[in-house]
Amino acid sequence: MSRSLLRKIYWRVLAFLPKKAVLKLNLALRCLLEEWDFAVNIYPFSSDFADLENEEIRQRLNGANDQSIAIAEEYVKRCRNLEKIKGFPFSDGSCTLVRLKTLKNDIMCYPEQPECLPVWQKKYGFKTGAEVLIYQHGLSFLRELVSPYLKGKVFIDAGACIGELIPALLEYYPEKIYAFEPSEKNVRRFQKEMKKKGISSENAVVIPAALGEEADWINFNDLGGCGQNIFIGDGASQCEVTTLDNFAAAHNLNRIGLIKSDVEGMGLALCKGAVNIIKRDRPVLVLAAYHNREELLGQYEFLSRKLENYHFELRDLPSGSCFELSWLGVPGEIWNKNDV
Repeated sequence: MSRSLLRKIYWRVLAFLPKKAVLKLNLALRCLLEEWDFAVNIYPFSSDFADLENEEIRQRLNGANDQSIAIAEEYVKRCRNLEKIKGFPFSDGSCTLVRLKTLKNDIMCYPEQPECLPVWQKKYGFKTGAEVLIYQHGLSFLRELVSPYLKGKVFIDAGACIGELIPALLEYYPEKIYAFEPSEKNVRRFQKEMKKKGISSENAVVIPAALGEEADWINFNDLGGCGQNIFIGDGASQCEVTTLDNFAAAHNLNRIGLIKSDVEGMGLALCKGAVNIIKRDRPVLVLAAYHNREELLGQYEFLSRKLENYHFELRDLPSGSCFELSWLGVPGEIWNKNDV
């Protein structure tokens, strides 16, 4: 029996079935006969980029290199597509049916973890993903270039969570790491993890506070874990917000060599509250850029305007995934494109 005849018989049979049955049968057949899969629509940051056009990206990233602009445009395109598929057929608001090729090429999906990841997890004693343990939020791309510059200087780890990055940062031989984390639950876990790994507070100390543009106190719902935005809703917990400029002055911190930030959308505020320290000490910057458009575009706009002789590059983790993005800022006196 030919395929065309089967198709005619199939559609005639469907004419006698209820609409719900037709929908379910069509869905089952499409899954069986074609390469379809379910795409999860819960990427929490896509809505902020839904109406962001490439023209605005290029305008606000004026002066950035072509690779950085291309990464930003691809990331935003995938976020826009995620928002669009929420209205696709067979979508219930949490997932939808899409072609595997489309899912891989055009829609935000979690990248496959490298096969070597378990080795790194065992090395550092955390079950975190490659974006932290292998790529170090982007710092590992600069390792050979910046290692001599960082040695013996103070590091800032903003958004430290439970300290997953600390063992990797210690391999750059800092004078001391100041890890900022607003969640009391995460702070307690941080302290336990450091004790278990034999890392003393002389090497890495956790500060139970957030870094922002100005000093404040904020109520929030402390759920613990990563991905916690302290500015969403009220809650029973309270955390201090300070600026890095104020903290450095109060604790007489000199020679800050690295600022890493992954602060769930507060990146631009952190930069504004740290600009004097950045101008004074010229640290290497590793700044998460994927939570909202002010991190993706605003951080570059602000810092490229305020700082002299800095090289900025937007990187995705891992390369080619356009999943998690980081702005890497390197003082011009140590930058050499051939080494990166």
